[in-house]
Amino acid sequence: MLTSASESKVAETSERRTAPRFPASVMPSITSVHLSPGGGEAFLVNISSTGALVRCATRLLVGTPITLVFDGEFSPASIKGRVARCLVADLGRPAGLSYHIGIAFKEAIPLGEPIENRRTPAAIQSPVPAPVLVNRW
Repeated sequence: MLTSASESKVAETSERRTAPRFPASVMPSITSVHLSPGGGEAFLVNISSTGALVRCATRLLVGTPITLVFDGEFSPASIKGRVARCLVADLGRPAGLSYHIGIAFKEAIPLGEPIENRRTPAAIQSPVPAPVLVNRW
């Protein structure tokens, strides 16, 4: 039998996403993104109608109001939101730290039709199998 403490822990770790995420690779209308104010250039990791995950070299505090500016043919050209999370993505040798910044939009945006939902040849749709990695020690 589950106790109330263990039930609440399960609820905290369960999926809380309200909209499907699409990787940047299936959104060709977005060529690049910028964070304003102070974030500078960023790289889109994924996007949904309610938020985005970007990677940049600037650490931003949770709760900071921010505007995500899209370059390319994407509409809207910018969207206001707030920083929902900021975590270290990796330690790059020449560039230093990079961060994954989760941005929650103030209002939902229409994404249109991601490229993965369009009719494409089967060769493009089939995923490439990941290589098997084996430790040699």
